Amino acid sequence: MVEVEKREVGGKPRLAVKVVGLVFAVCVIMALPSALGSTVQPDKKSVLTPPYSGTASYQDTRDIGLCGKTSANAKITKPVFFDFTTGAGGLSTRSSGSTCRNGASSWGSTDQNTRVYIPIAFHKGHPTIYVNGTYAVTGNMALISGHCVLLSSPNPAFCDRDVSADAFVDAYFLDMTSANPRYYGVGSVYFYNDTYFDSYCNSGTCSNSTSGANGTLGTYSLSGSFSFIYTISKKMVSTDAYALELYADGESGGECYAQGFLVLGCSFSTTMNFGTGGNGFVVSSIVVR
Repeated sequence: MVEVEKREVGGKPRLAVKVVGLVFAVCVIMALPSALGSTVQPDKKSVLTPPYSGTASYQDTRDIGLCGKTSANAKITKPVFFDFTTGAGGLSTRSSGSTCRNGASSWGSTDQNTRVYIPIAFHKGHPTIYVNGTYAVTGNMALISGHCVLLSSPNPAFCDRDVSADAFVDAYFLDMTSANPRYYGVGSVYFYNDTYFDSYCNSGTCSNSTSGANGTLGTYSLSGSFSFIYTISKKMVSTDAYALELYADGESGGECYAQGFLVLGCSFSTTMNFGTGGNGFVVSSIVVR
């Protein structure tokens, strides 16, 4: 079962244990509001701080696979957001699940993201863009891997048990006047953790893989600051419209999933707080000089 909620607003002036990674990512939306189409007179230096002007889009998605009425859950505890007044954004979610007595699969996950567009004024020459801010994320992940029972003559067969959480924030500089706005990566910050126990069989040959020391269960937290820097390689054109695009995404969930196997005694749970109680990301300033 998949549910998707999309929201558009104009602002004023991924599963074994994957831990949350923060990302600002940029995606091009071909038709941006006219508010981003205005140009500003040349300036030697501009410093943007909240409140920002611009636009944003939002998407919240849940994916649940049930083998029983209450075998899995994926809940968005805070929809993804970006506040142009404060420059703060984030999201919050939790998922859990377990196999049924008959060894059937279950899974639950969420994926939330926002795309934010902030106009950038025209500057002569090859200015440098600095995007400064902070981020913080906390959560918890648990996984009981149980065991897998191979059924007769399946080809191929697999049994995947995992839990994860990740989040990221990316930043890009765009020339929105171009028919195909060009991407220039300004920078990104990312955090990821994954714990998994996977089994695979094909034509009588079987193998197992695990995240081992790379996976971490229990509580997790990550916080810090970022400073994305990009020097524009091509001169800006006074008649073009430019924008900084931020793409923030958070994804978490788990699965006890099998094909050609029975998966028994498996359960998972994960939470990710990237948007409440001081968690989330804040874009404190955008400097162009």
